[in-house]
Amino acid sequence: MADQDRHDRVWDIVETVGVCMLTTRFAGGLRARPLEARPDRNAGVIWFVTDVRSGKEHEIEAEQDVGLVFIDHKEKAYLSITARAEVRHDHARAGKIWKSTDSAWWKGPDDPNVCAGRAARHRRVVGRSCEQGGCDL
Repeated sequence: MADQDRHDRVWDIVETVGVCMLTTRFAGGLRARPLEARPDRNAGVIWFVTDVRSGKEHEIEAEQDVGLVFIDHKEKAYLSITARAEVRHDHARAGKIWKSTDSAWWKGPDDPNVCAGRAARHRRVVGRSCEQGGCDL
């Protein structure tokens, strides 16, 4: 499989699966939790909406290296992406990536507890979607 094909396959899975597990570091070790990814293939960024009161926001501020795991059961493919993350107190960005399901937790993208997170500069991707050993994004 050509590099561009592997690259496209990774983004196809991220876009199809939608929900992933985000792993961050905290003083006691590692913590994983589900996250609804908002991929921007052209920019090479995975956005997400989060809460300023959440542990992940503070954990990402302290340690930007994160892991994102996507599993596509139907295609029998998994991805483990290592990336650098940041959280922005940017309501305009939150509005651009906002989905109706976010309203279950917040009043809207301008809610004072809403912030937008991004994971970028992906270092390594492994999974069945890439040939042995993974591929870089």
